[in-house]
Amino acid sequence: GLPVAYRTDPGYLRERAALLRSLRAHLAALPPPTRRKVLESLAVIHQSIRQIQQALGREPGNALLQELLIDSYQNEMQVLSTAQALSGGGRETTT
Repeated sequence: GLPVAYRTDPGYLRERAALLRSLRAHLAALPPPTRRKVLESLAVIHQSIRQIQQALGREPGNALLQELLIDSYQNEMQVLSTAQALSGGGRETTT
């Protein structure tokens, strides 16, 4: 599962779900080379998330792995947000 900080943050989970849901539409609006780049980035991130989760399965208390996982989720959010912005579907979010 997600690191505790993420698992318990409904705002993050909602935003991630919304970005993942709208990803297909955003990708369709991108030029093919950009779309390829976004998909490649996500594939790399998702692969590393899986690897880190497997390692955490073996060492659940490993703080370094937990940090790497959080970094990976932040990278994923960055890529998803960038895809949204590039597709012209980026609505300004004020935080």
